[in-house]
Amino acid sequence: MAPRARTHWRRGLKVAVGLALGLAALALAVVARSYDGHCGGYFPGLAAPRPCSRWEFVSGDGPAILLVLAVSDWPLLLLLALPPAVGWWLDRRR
Repeated sequence: MAPRARTHWRRGLKVAVGLALGLAALALAVVARSYDGHCGGYFPGLAAPRPCSRWEFVSGDGPAILLVLAVSDWPLLLLLALPPAVGWWLDRRR
């Protein structure tokens, strides 16, 4: 007997990955739009803002800002587990 295909779970996983990539791209676009010509300076006691290019800003400060958002908004990351969980539940009912 061949194992059952878990099509709903796979579809839910694809939806979750697509949502995560889309949200990351949107967040990086917002970070890129907030470019003001300077990098750093978030902690005034440690470093002052310095001039930099947009690429340096997005590739350096962008991931740092996304990491802070991921830590502060971690309950939203739990929502990414919802589509695969629903798919697993639908596959179990079959």
